[in-house]
Amino acid sequence: HFTVYFFGELDSQEINGLSSIMEDPELHVDKIQANFKGYSQFPEKGNPRVIHLELDQGKEPVIEVNRKFLEKLHKQGLDRPEGNKKFIPHLTLCRNREEKIKPGFIDSLSIPNGPFVLDRLVLFKSVLKPGGAEYSPLKTIEFR
Repeated sequence: HFTVYFFGELDSQEINGLSSIMEDPELHVDKIQANFKGYSQFPEKGNPRVIHLELDQGKEPVIEVNRKFLEKLHKQGLDRPEGNKKFIPHLTLCRNREEKIKPGFIDSLSIPNGPFVLDRLVLFKSVLKPGGAEYSPLKTIEFR
């Protein structure tokens, strides 16, 4: 999945508010044709904590969905300070906590070929467990 916005802990009233925001017609956009630009990392320099694939085609429409979503969150008072950092549409592949990654490793990876379609916006509940996060959908809107 592509994260449009990460909330952290939410109460039931905030979840209901988000469900309501997701019904807004401005967020019911056309399906987004996409493909990957290549691998990248966070932070941009130094040892990566996150390795991800960035979008090429489809990047601007996803940024626009994020912008509209942020606007509606702000109006409802549901936005978070950490949500104001620059949004880079990406698919997280792995997180790295301690391993030293050799320089050039990410550049040596081959990029997945072929287009794909982003066809929905989903509000997920994430529960961190010893084996990793478990996700369950709370609300889904299908794109046109």
